[in-house]
Amino acid sequence: MSGVPREDIFITAKDLSIEGVTTEQALRKSLKNLGVEYVDLYLIHNAMFAKNDADLQRKWAEMEAVKELGLARSIGVSNLERQKIEAILKTAKTPPAINQIELHPYFQRTELVSWLQQQNIALACYSPLAPLRSGRPGPVDEIFQTLAKKYKVDESEIGLRWAIDQGRVVITTSSKEERVQGYGKKLPSFKLTAEEISDIAELGKKKEFSGFWRYFAPSGGDK
Repeated sequence: MSGVPREDIFITAKDLSIEGVTTEQALRKSLKNLGVEYVDLYLIHNAMFAKNDADLQRKWAEMEAVKELGLARSIGVSNLERQKIEAILKTAKTPPAINQIELHPYFQRTELVSWLQQQNIALACYSPLAPLRSGRPGPVDEIFQTLAKKYKVDESEIGLRWAIDQGRVVITTSSKEERVQGYGKKLPSFKLTAEEISDIAELGKKKEFSGFWRYFAPSGGDK
């Protein structure tokens, strides 16, 4: 870790639910590969492995077990619809700390987001910059450009702040180190107003686009 203290790094890992591999076995392998004794957050990647609610509930019991062993500080889920999480909650001793889902102005998931808030389950959104990448051209292009000029930042920083200013954990990637460093410097320097957040949301409703969710919920899932 290049001399960085372990406590200064937040590590998230995912369980891919490979048949024949227990949750503990999978996590211990990840820990060995990472060279650490625990992860801060361990997630079920998706529910595609589960044939029924009982499969999900058994998997969650295994997740709770690795948390009790101290191999994961927190446990959560990813790409799960409300129905799947409700099945987990029926037998859970420890509820999921977070649900990591695709979310951006063109895929706002308002019903699921509202329900997660009611359940005190945190929300992490991936693909927050889809409107600027695979979602172009689209109805938010102009407002992103306008706000980027106003705040003297890149359009990508507008997209990230739109999520952050609504209390969401944001996950993004870049092949350029300087871009990631730029996010660290620019994002704390400004906030969008409530009106700007609302304007982006309203414009985003004019287009529906999902880059990944259709693979995890072919039926459409929660809106």
